Amino acid sequence: MVGIAQSRGLPPIPVTNEPLHMADAALNRLKDGLVTGRIVLTAA
Repeated sequence: MVGIAQSRGLPPIPVTNEPLHMADAALNRLKDGLVTGRIVLTAA
Protein backbone atom coordinates (compact mmCIF):
# COMPACT_ATOMS: atom_id res chain seq x y z
CA MET A 1 0.00 0.00 0.00
CA VAL A 2 2.77 2.43 0.91
CA GLY A 3 4.58 1.57 -2.32
CA ILE A 4 1.50 2.42 -4.38
CA ALA A 5 1.07 5.72 -2.54
CA GLN A 6 4.71 6.64 -3.09
CA SER A 7 4.71 5.72 -6.77
CA ARG A 8 1.44 7.39 -7.73
CA GLY A 9 1.31 10.15 -5.15
CA LEU A 10 -1.72 11.00 -3.10
CA PRO A 11 -3.57 14.29 -2.89
CA PRO A 12 -2.94 16.24 0.31
CA ILE A 13 -5.42 15.81 3.15
CA PRO A 14 -7.69 18.87 3.40
CA VAL A 15 -7.14 20.87 6.59
CA THR A 16 -9.64 23.40 7.94
CA ASN A 17 -8.59 25.81 10.69
CA GLU A 18 -11.31 26.72 13.16
CA PRO A 19 -11.13 29.06 16.18
CA LEU A 20 -11.31 27.30 19.52
CA HIS A 21 -14.69 28.84 20.36
CA MET A 22 -16.14 26.92 17.38
CA ALA A 23 -15.08 23.53 18.78
CA ASP A 24 -18.66 22.44 19.54
CA ALA A 25 -19.83 23.20 16.00
CA ALA A 26 -16.77 21.46 14.55
CA LEU A 27 -17.47 18.36 16.65
CA ASN A 28 -21.10 18.33 15.52
CA ARG A 29 -20.03 18.50 11.86
CA LEU A 30 -17.61 15.63 12.52
CA LYS A 31 -20.35 13.52 14.15
CA ASP A 32 -22.70 14.27 11.25
CA GLY A 33 -20.12 13.08 8.72
CA LEU A 34 -19.75 16.52 7.15
CA VAL A 35 -15.97 16.80 7.61
CA THR A 36 -13.57 15.90 4.84
CA GLY A 37 -9.98 15.80 6.03
CA ARG A 38 -9.00 17.38 9.32
CA ILE A 39 -10.15 20.22 11.52
CA VAL A 40 -7.47 22.06 13.47
CA LEU A 41 -8.66 24.14 16.41
CA THR A 42 -6.62 27.29 16.96
CA ALA A 43 -6.48 29.56 19.99
CA ALA A 44 -6.37 32.76 17.96
